[in-house]
Amino acid sequence: MLPSKGGFSVNKSGKQKAAQRLSFNETHLQRTPIDADSTYRIGLCGFRINGSRQLVPSLKEAVSAAFSGADRAKLLLLPGRWKCGRWECRNSWPTIDQIAEVAIAAKLPIFFETIEAAPKPFYTAVSHTGKQLPLRLYQQFWNCKNATPELVEGLISECNWKGKRAVHIGGVTLGLLICGENNVLANKQSDDNRAYVRYSPDSPGATLFERFRIVFNGSHSKMGEWGKLERRFESLSANKRWFFYATNNKGKRWGSSTLRAYFNGGKIATSAGPPESSSAATTEVNGGISWNVTLKGKECQIPAVLVTSKDDRCRILTLDIPGKLLQ
Repeated sequence: MLPSKGGFSVNKSGKQKAAQRLSFNETHLQRTPIDADSTYRIGLCGFRINGSRQLVPSLKEAVSAAFSGADRAKLLLLPGRWKCGRWECRNSWPTIDQIAEVAIAAKLPIFFETIEAAPKPFYTAVSHTGKQLPLRLYQQFWNCKNATPELVEGLISECNWKGKRAVHIGGVTLGLLICGENNVLANKQSDDNRAYVRYSPDSPGATLFERFRIVFNGSHSKMGEWGKLERRFESLSANKRWFFYATNNKGKRWGSSTLRAYFNGGKIATSAGPPESSSAATTEVNGGISWNVTLKGKECQIPAVLVTSKDDRCRILTLDIPGKLLQ
């Protein structure tokens, strides 16, 4: 392959091939140490899509309730941008400026996907001051069929500690998978759907994002095959790592597959509240529910809160995580 010309790669036969859109991220150069004595409030946001009304008022209301009392270290993770062909639906999604307004009002860094200023959606972020970070991350593949060896290898290289998928925001560094990029992992059905790195059957899924303490999978719409996804998400949260999943919801009921949080190989919270197997007692708080999460492999509990906007179009799940569990 010869050097790129005008946005294209030129092969030896002289034919042009469109260059793959590259992810861009300079935030991984700006890491700061985790403060072991601080508490980090991390929120997962899901939207219920029902019509063309703006989602911003619902987001503002839910953010106000979810981050009340959180002073310094905090972060909100939004799902992938809802993909809809209708003009009305496309324009209901928050713009960069609108998300920046929410960030400024709540003094809250926000990580989200947008289509503004590009023909293809990309993940970016704004700081607590509303400033957009030097971050554009593009989805590389969306299912197992187009997860080619070349694209998988490229994504894996971005998912190392110094790679483009190492996003520093809100005082923490997290790894990112966009929607169906979780197909960077595959499952061995004959072995209880054990997750492994695709095309590397002897490499467990937990080896992806080594050294990371947080991994986020922001999705566009609800996924299926949860028997496989559950094993992948458990694997990505292995070795005392946090894994978060957030998507949009077009149904009338939220259920547990819109927002999910895992720690150390186990599911600890969902958009429906505590996992079905949990015995945690819930109490009402800020128009939502609160409970204590018991962490697998740790002799401690952390607070979890789930709030819903009054119009039932935005739901945010927050976890108050001690800094020592993020080091």
